[in-house]
Amino acid sequence: MQSRNQALEKENQGLKTKVAELGRSLHHHRSYNLTNELKASLNKIEEMKHDIRRLEAALQDVSYGLSSSRQEKNSGRENFTIFKIKLEIGIISWEKP
Repeated sequence: MQSRNQALEKENQGLKTKVAELGRSLHHHRSYNLTNELKASLNKIEEMKHDIRRLEAALQDVSYGLSSSRQEKNSGRENFTIFKIKLEIGIISWEKP
């Protein structure tokens, strides 16, 4: 009976050691998986930052184009108004020379 108890205690100790090893292994794998997930998230964030910069640049281009169009439109109106005034006061003539 005593030898049986010793055998069971030895088996129990072996199982405790195995459980401890498995616990360390599980912790290592969880840490590894978490590290990989964090790296993947960081890469996704960097991609999104790049996309945001690209979209901001495109928005600026569109905004600049609209601003230029407005300026050209306003400039055209101003030129037409000046032409009309000059025509009215006789500085320029409508007739071909």
